[in-house]
Amino acid sequence: MRYQLELFESTWPPVISSLTEQAHHLADILGLDHDLAVLEDLVANECSNCCKPDEIELLHALITQRRTELQREALETGPKLFAETSKQFSNRVSGYWKTWEHPPTVRVAA
Repeated sequence: MRYQLELFESTWPPVISSLTEQAHHLADILGLDHDLAVLEDLVANECSNCCKPDEIELLHALITQRRTELQREALETGPKLFAETSKQFSNRVSGYWKTWEHPPTVRVAA
C-alpha cells in the first residue's frame, strides 16, 4: 500500500504523505515481527546443540516480549489505516486526483 500511496502524494501532500508514513511504519512493524518469528523458529530448531537451555529460554522470552509489543502496535495502527472500505478509499483518492488534475478556478471579486 505504501508504494501505491507514493504515486498519489503530489495530489495532496500533507494528507497522502501522512498515510504513506503510516503504511511504511506498519510495514516495518510487520516485517520486524516476521523476522523475529523466523529467528524464534531457527533458535528452536537449530540451537539446541550449541546453546544452553536457559539461554534458549531467555532468548525465547525476549523474542516473545518484543513480538507482543510489535503486534500490539500493529493492531493499533492497522485498523486506523484501513478504516475505510476499499471503495471509500478509492473514491477519496480519486477525488484528490481529479482536484489535483483540474484545480478549481478561483475568481477574485473586484
